[in-house]
Amino acid sequence: MVKFSSEIELRGHLIDSLILTKVFDGIMDHGGSFEVLEIKVGKKKKDESYAKLLVIGKNAKNLETILNYVYRQGATSISQNNVKLVVSHQRRFTPGWTKAKEVIESGAIGEPIRAELRVKDGLLNWGTHSIDGARYILGDPKAKWVVGAVERYTNKFERDTPIEDSCIGLIHFEKNIQFFIQSDLMDNECDAGKFEIYGTNGFLKVTETDLKIFNEDSKGWKNIDLNLKEGDKAIGGNMNAEQTKELIKWIEGGKKHRGAGDIAAETVEIMMGIYESARLNRVINFPMKEKDYPLSLMIAEGKLPLEIKERYDIRGFLNRENIDEELYAKLRDDGLHHHQAMQIVNRNE
Repeated sequence: MVKFSSEIELRGHLIDSLILTKVFDGIMDHGGSFEVLEIKVGKKKKDESYAKLLVIGKNAKNLETILNYVYRQGATSISQNNVKLVVSHQRRFTPGWTKAKEVIESGAIGEPIRAELRVKDGLLNWGTHSIDGARYILGDPKAKWVVGAVERYTNKFERDTPIEDSCIGLIHFEKNIQFFIQSDLMDNECDAGKFEIYGTNGFLKVTETDLKIFNEDSKGWKNIDLNLKEGDKAIGGNMNAEQTKELIKWIEGGKKHRGAGDIAAETVEIMMGIYESARLNRVINFPMKEKDYPLSLMIAEGKLPLEIKERYDIRGFLNRENIDEELYAKLRDDGLHHHQAMQIVNRNE
């Protein structure tokens, strides 16, 4: 095998969803090359296709960049190891969320029945954290079905993945708990880590660093003390440290990580269910049958005609190709966080 290479697999509706084309183009756009080792094309409309590729990079770093790209398109590695996968839903470690979970478990608002979630910048961007957070606080209930609606009239992407202009979803869980999520429809004061939870005997207003309760004992809305410490914030700081510590403990034989890959996969399936419901105009029961990205399928099927065709990526400023790494390092040394530094570096190109 070539030194800087890796075998990958792709399964699904690879042709009509243009996934295979995207993978081919992406590999070459990132300076790599590939060999098609095996390909099987489905003969009927519902048949899935299969492809096995040898991906070749210029060096180890280039190969890693290419593989990160193709994995985002749904590719998997041929070489599987006994690993423990954690997805960085780091807000599960924030004081507001962990305390809200304790309050729910104490019965202070009775039996939880509904959560209201309002986000922006795409379901796959902010929405994943919001859905994951409400699930975490309510004990990670299993989703039963979902119904959703999607709008996409501009050529909008997020880190090379097509996303919607707006959407809504009603998610039904076991124990008759329901979430309602809306994305990019009512932006005022919405947030990835902010939502409301309604119970039979009260309500909670939750953010990563703030928690309010309304029940028969609170005499109106009451702030719950979170005993915040320096570094307690939604992204970075103590939260990233705590999720790393918990991962190490899990690797060493401790309890399962609260952000384990299979838990995060359920959140992803819920979002895919919202898209698939819009695609088929039906309620989608879990587990889903469709394994491809339903939004890409909708685009390929002509169900989302564009009014504005110019492509744009809402995270385009994070592209590290051809940036001034010395300037980036200086900005980081000056105390700017990653996103701020990348915005300045890209403006100076």
